[in-house]
Amino acid sequence: HEYTQAENQNHNDMFLPLSCNDELSSPCVPFSSMNFHLEEEIIEIPCGKCVVMDYTTDHLVFTKGLNVVGKLIFPAAGRKALQITTPFVFVQGGFIIEELSSSSKIPQLDKILQFHFIGTDSIQFISHPSQSYTKCRSGCDVSKKPFVVAGGFLNIQGMSSNTCSTWK
Repeated sequence: HEYTQAENQNHNDMFLPLSCNDELSSPCVPFSSMNFHLEEEIIEIPCGKCVVMDYTTDHLVFTKGLNVVGKLIFPAAGRKALQITTPFVFVQGGFIIEELSSSSKIPQLDKILQFHFIGTDSIQFISHPSQSYTKCRSGCDVSKKPFVVAGGFLNIQGMSSNTCSTWK
């Protein structure tokens, strides 16, 4: 169930979905077309934008971190092994890892997706300006090496329900 701003309007003490993502139905663009400077800036997927991860290397380094405000999809089609090294991941929009083929064995080392968190400094999370929960607009300490979901959602399709019933 995806929550909308209207469904949550009375919850003043929690992060809510961003209204700039309400109409996020436009076609996704490739990550490579975003022209990010991986070692010079926080990699931010903009609010209202859908981005599909495409890559030609097996290792990406996001020196300043990853902030998904829009939607980031790691597609199953064409996936190959990838390690992402970063000091943090913030999800204020959508973060989706699609399921590999249901007939495939787990794990598939040639298609593995890994996140390697680095750093010893405490990280400040600053919420998006249109976030209705205002507590972290000036920053909240989220410790070192955080993976923070604040008003966004994770959809990690790790195992096929046809081959391995993980939930009933």
